[in-house]
Amino acid sequence: MVNVPYAQMMRLSQDNTRLYVTNSLLSTWDDDTDLGGPRNVNYGVYLIEANHASGGMTLTGNPLVSFQNVQKANGVGRMRPHQVFFDPAVVWPFGYH
Repeated sequence: MVNVPYAQMMRLSQDNTRLYVTNSLLSTWDDDTDLGGPRNVNYGVYLIEANHASGGMTLTGNPLVSFQNVQKANGVGRMRPHQVFFDPAVVWPFGYH
C-alpha cells in the first residue's frame, strides 16, 4: 500500500504498470475552511509503479511533476492538478476511458 495525501484523480497507464495520481480536488474546496482547508501545500502528479509479479506498488517519492512554483498570469505560485490525460496520439481501444 502507498500513501499519497489527498489523492483525488488516478490514471493507469495502458501497460498497467504505472499509476499517475493527482492530489487536488478543486481549488475552492481544497482551501475551504468549512471543509477543514487548506488541506494541502504540496500539489503535484505522483507516480506509483505497479509490480504485478510481486503484487506490490511503490510510490516514487516526491511528485513526478510539482505544481509548487508555476508561472501564472498574475505571478508565480501553486497550481492544483486534477485530472491526468495521456498523449492524444496514442490510440486507445473503442470504449476505453
